[in-house]
Amino acid sequence: LDDAMTDLRKVTDETDKTYEKFLSKSADRARELGSTMSNVVIATGSFARMGYNLEEAEKLGDAAIMAQNVWDNVGSVDETANTIISAMKAFGIAAEDAMRIVDVYNAVSNSFGVTSGNIADAMADAGSALEAAGNSFNDSVALFTATNEVIQDYSKTATALRTIAARIRNTSGEL
Repeated sequence: LDDAMTDLRKVTDETDKTYEKFLSKSADRARELGSTMSNVVIATGSFARMGYNLEEAEKLGDAAIMAQNVWDNVGSVDETANTIISAMKAFGIAAEDAMRIVDVYNAVSNSFGVTSGNIADAMADAGSALEAAGNSFNDSVALFTATNEVIQDYSKTATALRTIAARIRNTSGEL
């Protein structure tokens, strides 16, 4: 917990009183989210590192903790936060809509033969290329899911989608 708070202090510029209040709220948030205070602080720090203010980072951190609870095949809370950040940046998803990412990945993994963690990793890998090729967030998740149903290897699927999207964008004539 001390290390996580030290990391959070490095990437934010708040008063001691604000940090004390944050830490006190973190205990309540951890209890509500079924996590630890360390994970709450780590998740918040991950988003603060990306330039979000403490209040936004707290809400985004809650989304990462929720993802940890409902997604399958995910790594640490910091890695989960990073995959949410990747999707937000790739598809221009606003901070207040971050739970949409958690919900979509979870709903798709509950309905198809793909894990939430694999979707998150694939969107972190290929999301920017798919968005640049004109695909929305939902379209990209659907493309990945449909392709992965056949290939059954999320890494190869993500690489294939990224390559296809890049080649389509670089085509000056007809395909």
